[in-house]
Amino acid sequence: MKYLFLSIGIFFILFCNTIVLASDWDEFKVKRENNFEFVTKPTITKKENSFVISFETKSFCDVTIAIENKSNGKILRHLVSGVLGKNAPTPLKPNSKKQSIAFDGKDDAGKYIKEFSDVQVRVSLGLKPVFDKSLFDEPKRRHSIARIQMATHQDGVYVYDGGNGIDFVKLYDFDGNYKKTIYPFPANKIKEIKNLKHKELPSKDGKYPAKVNFLGTSFLRTGSNYALNLVTPTIFGSKHYGMYGKAASFIAVSKKNITIGMGHLARLDNTGGSGGLDFHGPQVGPIISYGKDRTKAIVPPTSVAFSPNGKKLYLAGYHYCVYGKASGDIITSGNWKTQHMVYELDYNSNEKPKVFLGNPNKPGNDNKSFNLPISVTTDEKGNVYVCDYFNDRVQVFSAEKKILKSIPVKRPTYITILPNTKETIVISYTIATQKNVTKNNPTTLTKLGKFPNLKAGKPILLPKEYGTKGEGYLYSGTGFPISTVLSDNNGKIRLWVSKELTRANRLTRTKGIRRTNIKIWELTGTKFKLINDFSKTTKEKFIDSKPVYYSRERIQYNPKDKHLYCTKTIHGFNGKSFKHLYKINVSTGKISIIDLPFDAEDFCFDNSGYLYLKSIDIVARYDPSNMREVPWDYGIEIKTATSSSSDRKLGSVISGIKTPVNSGWHSGGIYVNAKGDFVISGATYADNKEDNLSSSFNIYKGRAKNSKTVNLIHIYDKYGKLIKSDVVPGLRENYGVAIDSNKNIYMMNASTRVLDGKAYPDSLTGTIIKFPATGGRIIKKGTKQVSVPLDPSEEPKRPVDLKGAWAENASWFYGGVGFSGKNGTRNLLSGTGCACWNARMTFDYFNRTFAPELNRFKVAVLDSNGNLILNIGRYGNRDTAGDKGSVKVGGDGVTLMHGAYLATHSDKRLFIADPGNDRIVVVKLNYHQNEILSLPEK
Repeated sequence: MKYLFLSIGIFFILFCNTIVLASDWDEFKVKRENNFEFVTKPTITKKENSFVISFETKSFCDVTIAIENKSNGKILRHLVSGVLGKNAPTPLKPNSKKQSIAFDGKDDAGKYIKEFSDVQVRVSLGLKPVFDKSLFDEPKRRHSIARIQMATHQDGVYVYDGGNGIDFVKLYDFDGNYKKTIYPFPANKIKEIKNLKHKELPSKDGKYPAKVNFLGTSFLRTGSNYALNLVTPTIFGSKHYGMYGKAASFIAVSKKNITIGMGHLARLDNTGGSGGLDFHGPQVGPIISYGKDRTKAIVPPTSVAFSPNGKKLYLAGYHYCVYGKASGDIITSGNWKTQHMVYELDYNSNEKPKVFLGNPNKPGNDNKSFNLPISVTTDEKGNVYVCDYFNDRVQVFSAEKKILKSIPVKRPTYITILPNTKETIVISYTIATQKNVTKNNPTTLTKLGKFPNLKAGKPILLPKEYGTKGEGYLYSGTGFPISTVLSDNNGKIRLWVSKELTRANRLTRTKGIRRTNIKIWELTGTKFKLINDFSKTTKEKFIDSKPVYYSRERIQYNPKDKHLYCTKTIHGFNGKSFKHLYKINVSTGKISIIDLPFDAEDFCFDNSGYLYLKSIDIVARYDPSNMREVPWDYGIEIKTATSSSSDRKLGSVISGIKTPVNSGWHSGGIYVNAKGDFVISGATYADNKEDNLSSSFNIYKGRAKNSKTVNLIHIYDKYGKLIKSDVVPGLRENYGVAIDSNKNIYMMNASTRVLDGKAYPDSLTGTIIKFPATGGRIIKKGTKQVSVPLDPSEEPKRPVDLKGAWAENASWFYGGVGFSGKNGTRNLLSGTGCACWNARMTFDYFNRTFAPELNRFKVAVLDSNGNLILNIGRYGNRDTAGDKGSVKVGGDGVTLMHGAYLATHSDKRLFIADPGNDRIVVVKLNYHQNEILSLPEK
């Protein structure tokens, strides 16, 4: 009997292990084994009209076989790449380390190679990515449309810049040279950040620091970038989906501590850590209610100062505008309001601040009151200095709230005490208020001397570009046309100035960004001399100083001219379209700008180097060396553009492909395979009779209604002839699509993966899906947004593959990728949910998929059968990458904050656009083992 129980027990253990091995979560396990050696090195045998490449490996590792040109390394035929074992992709033999692969003598396009004397065979084991360099990388480039926040310290000048969901704290020396990035955190500091939220996925591959804002781009939840209902929003700026938001309206520095924040504060230090304190701090402003629906919001401070010992913070500048709203995202001028107090709080605690002096709702002019206290600082004795704007004075108090001095100064807006000379200096300029928004007040610098002998000297005019007039409309709502900070290192008084992107500049964003970036002026007597212009540096390097709108850095590599191309998005069409491309020399980093014939929504290159441009519904082809059109055999003559905005570019196309897409929304991608077949993905409204698009749609039970968030896939041959339409009906929106030489379809779909009956833990992720050339379909569960509802009795008898849907005939899945903002179920504020920010997969001619795993700071590399070959990258900022980084991270040396957009130079390089670190990372695709063989003549 005991043997019977023992046998049953063994069977039960084996059965349980089988269940574990069969888990959907296995798709996240690396499938290759890590012994990259040959038992038998590769050989080539000539057999009739083909060649046979034979070898044996020591393990089930990944194998790549390429037919190359000896002289230049160009791959003529991408024969195969994949993981050996039970799921090895064709033509590899499953479950075998011995392989014999036939080569028919043809190149990727299906043409016979005529001359073999300059041809070699490369058999490679073990993909080995290595960090190479950064491109499109300039730490002086500006992103925020609001004024940049700055603070002087003995280390240099700390600068906060943020907006569109990305945030940076950088340190520059006193001459304006970049030194390092404090936030995002350095790779070696991330584990030390106290109270930083981490996520552990059911795949059990480790804990990852959680980017907590709606866009999944930042660890900060302090400001208008957050957009989740777990925290009351701030009043500053547009809160539209959190996309335009930023994390900070102030920055302050004391010894080693740095604080930034808006509605809440965050604690940092000058090493890139959090100073041993909780990273996320308390709410720092009062909550108000406004509008007809009495919306609640936090009023944030705009000026913060540490006490000399760094234990206390003083907060001022609670000045804000309640904007009106016309429709959609359009806002109108509103009412400026002020909280007339200075707060104080214990920096080491998480308690809310308390009133130091003043009455929030009642202005006054006595020595316990203020009328718009706009700026605050402290001296080495702990005295507190306050710019009392409408009372035209600077008030000095002891830490015990006793008035010590009152100095008359016209419209004081910023106050500081120079670190070395201890001289007090005030900057005065006009801010936006109900009282004096249009009055002319000179922008001046006034020296007050040293405490206790404080007296206003003669005002010195700032350079005339900083004006005398306040703005009637400031887009971000701060009310401050400029921000300033002063230093006196080596006896030189230097003024750093950044301008707000005000109404005058906003209408011409490129010039506006250039005009508003940091400038450093040196004061000699009463004259200012310009010594550094951040915009000039940026423009010299990038041609254009404007950042890519929404950070949609969609990138593609041209295999012919060996340049990387990046979209230069315009403001129109919600920043989704572009009429220029950045052309980046991968070797030198040099950038030029290519003018396009019309503003496009998407683009790619084929293997011959031709540029494919797609508007909403037209695909046109060009030779990028001269931008001459390469007509299609099946094209039509038409005028086209993507944007409907005033700055759009309408172009004439001689022979463009009219595609079954009619929705001005996010297109799902375009890709050309090595044979010249291409696939597009885009949204279509099925009831659009005018374009006769509805007749081609297969309506079935459970098919999602066509809308702007539903993508259709269409395949064309190299002549532009439609091969198949609506290949996989019922899909959600796609963020990248590809087709291999056998016409199998790959996509990064917005639908969240369901694994073992449970949705992937991050609802804003999508799924890589492969469908065979025969296609497939999506069956939607339930009755919402369905053409014909599916009766429960007709549902497939298995768990859903995707959230709320089954994918019929899918070859494989890989979840947890990209960013799908329209999924919108993660504690979002009302109305939140947008896909203007997104991500893109890429694909190479070895049929390998490269997928951005944004919440894991990685890129997944999968073979054509869905085997995970490896993951590239880990968390880190711009300073921690490769052997030359300030912190050595080991491994592949690739560090990412938000590696959203990808491109490949097939089997040579991977390019990762990482807006979270404001750069494009170049990764070399090396191998652990390479064997090169000459190919004999036929």
